[in-house]
Amino acid sequence: MAIVKPPDVSVPPPSGKPGGIGQRLEDALVRFAARVLNAAKETLGGILRFGFDVFLEGIEPYLIETYKPLLTKVRNTSGCPPELTTVIDHALSGESQAGAAVLGMLGSSVGNAALGSFLSAGLSPITFAANAKFLPQRPDLATLQALRRRKVIGDNAYDGWKADLGWSDPLSVAIESITRPRPDVGTLATDAFRRNVPLEALREELEKRGYLKPDIDSILNVLKPLPGPGDLISMAVREAWNDSVAARYGYDADYPAPFGEAMAKMGFDPEWARRWWRAHWEVPGPTMAREMLHRTSMTEDDYKTLLRVADYPSTWRQWMTEIAYEPYTRVDVRRMYQVGVLTTYQELIEAYTDLGYDTDKATHLADFTVLEYGESEREATRAEVMAAYSLGRLSAGETSSFLEEMGYPGWVIEMYIAKANLARSNALANETIGYVKTMYVNGQMSKTDVYTELNKIPLGSLEMERYLAEWEIARTAKVTRPSRADLLRFFLQNQMSVEEYRTELRGYRLSERYVDLYTGDAQRKLVLEAQKEAEQAQADALAVRARAEKTSYDIRAADIAVEIANLNLTVAGIKGADVSEMTLEEVDELVEVVIAAQLEIKRLQLEKAQSWAEYLRTKEV
Repeated sequence: MAIVKPPDVSVPPPSGKPGGIGQRLEDALVRFAARVLNAAKETLGGILRFGFDVFLEGIEPYLIETYKPLLTKVRNTSGCPPELTTVIDHALSGESQAGAAVLGMLGSSVGNAALGSFLSAGLSPITFAANAKFLPQRPDLATLQALRRRKVIGDNAYDGWKADLGWSDPLSVAIESITRPRPDVGTLATDAFRRNVPLEALREELEKRGYLKPDIDSILNVLKPLPGPGDLISMAVREAWNDSVAARYGYDADYPAPFGEAMAKMGFDPEWARRWWRAHWEVPGPTMAREMLHRTSMTEDDYKTLLRVADYPSTWRQWMTEIAYEPYTRVDVRRMYQVGVLTTYQELIEAYTDLGYDTDKATHLADFTVLEYGESEREATRAEVMAAYSLGRLSAGETSSFLEEMGYPGWVIEMYIAKANLARSNALANETIGYVKTMYVNGQMSKTDVYTELNKIPLGSLEMERYLAEWEIARTAKVTRPSRADLLRFFLQNQMSVEEYRTELRGYRLSERYVDLYTGDAQRKLVLEAQKEAEQAQADALAVRARAEKTSYDIRAADIAVEIANLNLTVAGIKGADVSEMTLEEVDELVEVVIAAQLEIKRLQLEKAQSWAEYLRTKEV
């Protein structure tokens, strides 16, 4: 670096102030000193530089000898910066006085560091002994305040140690006011939500804690909680933002006010609480929804909405809607093809694939349906031909010709004709056997006649003996019984109960259906006869009372006839009632009513006879 010559000291001009000799002497001395300094500065600077250079040249060998081992070790240390390596090399070269200065500075620094480490380690025992003796350590102020708050130390110990640290009371109180534990921001926000305090009330506290206004705005914004992704997805698929959907499906029904209040205490906006409520409902599964689609007023759009709520993607929803309806059954497919509802081969294949068959199996089933329909037509025609042959309308030759035209082989035709012949023979034999049985059981044919008739079929001896054994039992068991007309008359005269009438009808080997029909008809006739009898009795009684000449007996006899007719009508109504749905107690009550009515009828008949006898006695007198 070039040596800059120091500027000359300016020689002040005379002050020009009026004054005495003292003032003039002062000015002269100042000007003299300035001229001397300006004249001597270069000479003095050269002398000083020369002396310093001589000093550095003199001590440089000793510095190199002293610090070279230490600096060489530092230079060769791994990771030594190249800049420091260059400085050390220049300082150890001995080429300039500046290198000697640098060498002295580097050596002094490294030496002081090494010496300090050695001295510190060497003096450690003394330091430890002094610390153990005098115990000079004191906790910092924050630790002291924490110890006092936790009641580990008392106020006296706190004040003493605080004084040892040099803290005044006002300053320590001020520091504690900002370092004591305080609730975090989240806790303050939760407390505000619980007490329904606006979040803006936290702004002053946050400002005291050093937050800037933009940071406070950000904190207050993020303190407002939001639902998580899973909840938001549930709200989205449940259409929680759509009020019309909520109204359509009743999502807002039974919304409890305490729920909204509790959610507000957790920091959630009332709208979030309502959306959460709308999304919480359980919805029917796809299977139940399919049943509702078929059996309720649920529309196809409702069904698709439910599938969307159940988190099915749109493509899957479309496919699930397409299979929500039942396909044709296999029987339905065949029948509809036969009657012409399904007309094309492709419609058959589609109907069978709808049932779950793959293309190959659906094709085979379609082929089968077509062939089966054609075979059914041919079979129906064959049945008509064979029926005509069985009735004798076609000869065997004509029958064979028809069947050949329909494509039947000869041996099959022979089998069909033989089968028809056998069926015709069996039918004739059965008719003959039935005729012989009826005649024998009714006593209109002897055993000899039986053998003669059965041999015409002909039958084997064992079969004829079996028939005779069975018919003999029936012939012996046959008992003469009243005709059905007699039984009906007995029933209408109230000489038989309904069950007795039914039992007698079963004796004619009638099925239960015909027994029911006969019984129902008899019950209706009984009621009609009783109604006619009652109406006639009423008419007769009115006629008697209307006659000009009448006796007390005539009037009483007419009244008794009306009472008997009404009782018979009551009995007829009970006997005509359906007791199948009644309990045993109810049936017993009806039986008691019938018995009481019959007894009353007998009493009235007796009273009528007694009245007639009394009338005759009175007339004789």
